[in-house]
Amino acid sequence: MFFGYEFFYWLGWLAITVLAAKKYGYLGLFIAHCIIFVSVFASDLRYVSQLMSQPEWDGNPDLDIIFLVGVIFRTVVINVLLLPTGILGKYFHNKVNTTGI
Repeated sequence: MFFGYEFFYWLGWLAITVLAAKKYGYLGLFIAHCIIFVSVFASDLRYVSQLMSQPEWDGNPDLDIIFLVGVIFRTVVINVLLLPTGILGKYFHNKVNTTGI
């Protein structure tokens, strides 16, 4: 499931990262990464909850500390992958502020 997130998740994360960094600079980049953390956590929680609600559930995966560590790891990797787009958005933020538009 690591890169198995739907295409629309990735598209939304890219848009959030670029637009937030373009609008608010580094603060927007930080806010975007926090929003992405929440969305990854909600997505993984929904996925694991669906698996646990099935009648043939055998106890794995489970909502424990390993789940939380996995979510944090995935979030860090996803945010690192999205960092270049955030820097690009910050670059456009600087361009907009320089030209006065």
